[in-house]
Amino acid sequence: MVIDPFAGSGTTLVAAKILGHNFIGIEISEECVRYAEERLKKYKEEIEDAHEELAKHKVEKTFEERKRRGEFVGKYRSNSKCKKIFEFGAHQRSSPK
Repeated sequence: MVIDPFAGSGTTLVAAKILGHNFIGIEISEECVRYAEERLKKYKEEIEDAHEELAKHKVEKTFEERKRRGEFVGKYRSNSKCKKIFEFGAHQRSSPK
């Protein structure tokens, strides 16, 4: 079940429909509701674009595979700055004298 509390133009709802999921969209703007309803009626016209977009996001290797091979796993992996900020915050805590 896909719930989109800010459905807007209905992109998430159309994607859910294309992927075969049940969905609920909530939108305050009547204009957006009408537009989203029209898109949902014509969702088949968007299937090709959706498949092209999905192809761009294909997972080639898992996080664990990249980590094991020493490949890039994220910008904070070797960044000690975050650790220092945390340690700095921890040192600030001291018991009252």
